[in-house]
Amino acid sequence: MSTEPTTQDPQGQGAQSPFPERPQNPPGSEAAMTPRPDYGEESYRGHGRLAGKVKTFGQNTVFGRPAQPIEVATSYVFLASDESRFITGEVIGVAGGKPI
Repeated sequence: MSTEPTTQDPQGQGAQSPFPERPQNPPGSEAAMTPRPDYGEESYRGHGRLAGKVKTFGQNTVFGRPAQPIEVATSYVFLASDESRFITGEVIGVAGGKPI
């Protein structure tokens, strides 16, 4: 009697689909699409609801300006790292001194 464990393919285990597998073609080239995809870089026209607020965005913080990406990214990287493994259920306010 052998005591060595046997290996099993995990893809064959579990629930199986009752539907037959259907072939799927790989995606095509964006250049070949008609009409061409429109991602809105040039065609997007907003409703104008924020037009007057863009100049004042971020001025209600203690620093009087919006945050730069690096100023908030370091907190996100910290929270995603092992260094934050003992932090649970906390609110870390990265709000430029504005109370949360």
